[in-house]
Amino acid sequence: MIENIKPIRTSVLKEGFDGIFFPALHKENVIIFISGSEGGLGTGEKMGSYYQGLGYSTLALGLFHTKQTNKYLSKVPIEYMERAVDWLKNLGYSKIVVDGISKGSEYALYASAVISEVAGVIARVPSYFISEGLANKSPSGNSCWSYKGRELPYTPYKIRKISKIKMLLAERQFSLLSINRDKNVTEESIIPVERIHGPILLMSTKADTIWPCDLYAEKLKERLRINHFPYEVQHISFNYMGHFLLPMTDKKSLNLLRILFRSERQHQEKCVQERQKMEKATLLLLQKIFV
Repeated sequence: MIENIKPIRTSVLKEGFDGIFFPALHKENVIIFISGSEGGLGTGEKMGSYYQGLGYSTLALGLFHTKQTNKYLSKVPIEYMERAVDWLKNLGYSKIVVDGISKGSEYALYASAVISEVAGVIARVPSYFISEGLANKSPSGNSCWSYKGRELPYTPYKIRKISKIKMLLAERQFSLLSINRDKNVTEESIIPVERIHGPILLMSTKADTIWPCDLYAEKLKERLRINHFPYEVQHISFNYMGHFLLPMTDKKSLNLLRILFRSERQHQEKCVQERQKMEKATLLLLQKIFV
């Protein structure tokens, strides 16, 4: 473990984005981590501390539901990451890898496609298209993301009211598959991942109860193949882990995962093994990029 350096908090008012920066001893390589539809910086703070402990400087980037960002997942500016990249470059960081999970991977893939300084992407349980945003536990009627003052094209939800509690009681686990399956994906909403300037690691799970991320990852991989993507692309598909493909192994986190997801309860040892494999693949990609 590397001795930690005190985190630095940024703000929209000062630096143009909300985040927590976890500096490590290496001054050239850095990771930007983006969490999912829960918003805020809670997950990002955990991942920032995790990566920092391995010697990687990490910026946990807050997209919404932070002190100085919008409350809801709707029309979140891609400019947050542009400003974050500029800020990191001014600090001397020259190689930037973006790591996103769930909705955060959607943002990460699109932003990395338009920000040429990104040297690689880790997309955990990704989507291959941009979805409608969410507000007050319902579809917002707007895109999740915006860029240069315009909403990005999106695929809307078919169901207009979402009750996570009812779905939890009906399925006896946290499940949103019924609202995320079989969307009429518009061509304009598909993420142009072929514009990314670096290797991509896609990680999915067949046990996902939020959206069919295994299928989505294959669609991303196929788009990259068709467009003759010149960098390495790897898709690792797991069998038992739930939607939260993160290396959290503390007792509190694991207990929560087992409450939320049936597969995590029924296949506890296999999930532990898969998390070890996931962590190994992630660190291997970082070592390849950060040479």
